[in-house]
Amino acid sequence: MGAVVCTYGTGEFDDSHVKGDLIIPVGEFRSLGLHKPTRFALSLNSRMQLLWGPKYFVAQPYMRAMQIRIGSLTDEQIARAIACLNHRGLKPYA
Repeated sequence: MGAVVCTYGTGEFDDSHVKGDLIIPVGEFRSLGLHKPTRFALSLNSRMQLLWGPKYFVAQPYMRAMQIRIGSLTDEQIARAIACLNHRGLKPYA
């Protein structure tokens, strides 16, 4: 089984994070299966390594009941995430 390095998403915003974190704003969040605009913290101390498997990467029953699904970033959102990581001096695939 493999592992994935992930970061958490939060609905809390702070102006100090705008350039260093990936923001999924109004107009984009629903297509990703998010229930509100979300900031993904991209600092090193926000990363975690998770085993690839259903425990972490399959929508839980309560999420499915609310019609929240796990989505994927668009190419443009991936480019924004890479720009945020570069802003922090981090390598995106390290």
